[in-house]
Amino acid sequence: MNPISLRSVIPDDWPVILGWLRQPHLAASWSPATTIYQGLQAHQPEDMRIISHHATRIGIVCWQTPTAAELSEAGLSDLPAGLIDIDIMIGDSKYLYQGHGTRALTLVIEQLWSQGVTRIGLATQTANTPALRSFTKVGCSPFREFVENGQQYVCLTLGSKFITLKR
Repeated sequence: MNPISLRSVIPDDWPVILGWLRQPHLAASWSPATTIYQGLQAHQPEDMRIISHHATRIGIVCWQTPTAAELSEAGLSDLPAGLIDIDIMIGDSKYLYQGHGTRALTLVIEQLWSQGVTRIGLATQTANTPALRSFTKVGCSPFREFVENGQQYVCLTLGSKFITLKR
């Protein structure tokens, strides 16, 4: 049995999410916390899930189609049309480095494939080797590096025509 599951975000989750955003392990890539929190609250609820390990909330995952302006601002206008961008965060540090993010990504990607999505993108700071390992495990390949807000990132892509999702 896979102890990782995804469920819709409910009102009781928001204080927990804000607490996660204030954790030191997230400060470098998910800040400022209040700005990220407001962005998450404005996100489409159907495109966001709480990651649970058994019944314990451990993180959040959300996805969206980036706008042309967002892609241009990040210098990523050359990404394939129709790409869905996934953001994932393991908020509870007790659950880091155990493969839970990889399992949650697998569940989200399977859901998106079943809905007809054919291109997926993820980005992380180039120094975030755990995230890069996780993204590679689900079949992503580096697209290219870019700079955003003075930080060096790598964008990875995944296309359903070219991969078999790894379990």
